[in-house]
Amino acid sequence: MHRIGLYLFCQNSPLSVSERIARAMELFDPSFPLAGQKIKKTPRGKPEFKQEGAFLSISHSGKYWLLGLAHIPLGVDVQQPRPARFEAIARRFFHPEETAYLASAAYREFYTIWTQKESYVKLTGTGIDSGFRHFSVFQLPVHFSTLTLPDGYVISACSTTSHQPILKLF
Repeated sequence: MHRIGLYLFCQNSPLSVSERIARAMELFDPSFPLAGQKIKKTPRGKPEFKQEGAFLSISHSGKYWLLGLAHIPLGVDVQQPRPARFEAIARRFFHPEETAYLASAAYREFYTIWTQKESYVKLTGTGIDSGFRHFSVFQLPVHFSTLTLPDGYVISACSTTSHQPILKLF
């Protein structure tokens, strides 16, 4: 089992993005050489370290900015729960299997499915616009960990191998 570090910052933190990453990386793996480390972006905008050996994923919603760190590829997502037309959104963006599941659960798990889908497309680097409704999180060969914070925000981490997430609040 691999470890995934989830580092949650307030969106209005006085720390820059690079300071947030450095602070989290010190906790996650003090042996990783951050000095001179640059973060590049893939052609579809996925951030990654230029040096191999560590992976990151970033998400933000509402009052939170989330950083996921691991020694394996990962994707993370955080969502602020808000009232919405869940049925209409699910029909438009979700796979029919997910839509049926959500309808049977009175859409209580909407943000769980949403964050899992977003964390998956962040893992793969494909993005939300490339067929979000053409896959079901129930059929993917990946591992999800989903957490609900006391204030209702939902976080999902996705990886191709089994993982144990560790959440740290800043």
